[in-house]
Amino acid sequence: MLNLLLTIAAVTPVQDGDSFWDKFEGYGDFRLRHESTFDHLTDNTNPADGTFDVADDRHRERVRVRVGGRYAWNPDTWTELRLTTASANGDANSPHWDFGDDGDSEGLNGIPVEFDRVNLGWNVTDALTVQVGKFGHVFATNPVYGSLAWDSDIQPSGLSAVWTADGALDFDIRLAEYRAVENATGSDASMFGAQANLGLGIGSGMNLGLSSSWTNWRGLAAGGTSVGDPQGVTATDGSNGGFAILDTTASISLDGGPWDTTVLSVQYMNNLDDNLNKDTGMAFGALLGTSGYEGAWNTFLVRYDLDANAVFGPVAQDDTPFAGTGTGTGMSGLIAGFRYWCTDATELKLWALTSDADEVLGDPLRVRFEVNMRF
Repeated sequence: MLNLLLTIAAVTPVQDGDSFWDKFEGYGDFRLRHESTFDHLTDNTNPADGTFDVADDRHRERVRVRVGGRYAWNPDTWTELRLTTASANGDANSPHWDFGDDGDSEGLNGIPVEFDRVNLGWNVTDALTVQVGKFGHVFATNPVYGSLAWDSDIQPSGLSAVWTADGALDFDIRLAEYRAVENATGSDASMFGAQANLGLGIGSGMNLGLSSSWTNWRGLAAGGTSVGDPQGVTATDGSNGGFAILDTTASISLDGGPWDTTVLSVQYMNNLDDNLNKDTGMAFGALLGTSGYEGAWNTFLVRYDLDANAVFGPVAQDDTPFAGTGTGTGMSGLIAGFRYWCTDATELKLWALTSDADEVLGDPLRVRFEVNMRF
């Protein structure tokens, strides 16, 4: 893939009269997080035989640093590269480095770093943009909390296209083909997805948003290699049900009033290929306040209820005490938080997350305080 990007870039005309720095834009972000988890279960927990092992409370500090750049070969083509810290176990859902988490040296060695974006973009027309390589997930997400079905840290590899309607209509269609695992003796594990997004102004300062996507995962066990499945359900060969997930979000936002902005959302997920009756999920959310400038603040609350196969666990959120959908039977819980911007580029965030996994004793709580900075 990298060879393809470099080959395309090499034959792309360069604008005369512009220096490298005129065509290059750098960016980055930094996160420092303290996290405490209470009443969580250890890996010895096995609901099937009635074993529930409650661990001691866990407290840890984490860091995530990402530095990238985008170089415009001409007004309509560009290349993007980004480096990020990486977890010790290579978890794409969480590219954080934990204080002290560095093999046998107890944090005395260096922090692992890797590329998470290597891509080429092309504005084919004013309405159509195509990307190839490794890039951020192109689908729009829930405006209150967008990581239930697809964690924002995951940077997929593949091809995407986004078409935006001309004129006053706020409408777009997004297509993506992602490769999850390369299989040497069979078809690669992959996902094809499509999404349509519509925004409507329905009054003074009031807007309605509607977003619906379909993601179909294929070849999950081709050639004897499968994508990891933390949901605890064997669905890699289609015999127990596959993953073709319809994900629809409706939202309404109101500008003005005592909080400047109010957003309400409802999200419904349905795995159309599942035949184990563990296939739907719901989330209701509310956000009050604004963001992104000095003195801005907002607060948010999400109530979710997910069956085990309502989302595809390897790319779903890992923020709650039980990642994905918990132990394989589903879970429900709350996500709540408060954010405040000290400067235009510095955010303080305090949030709490709960997981109530079906058929599992205990209701673990995770509390986080973090500083997020953009540069």
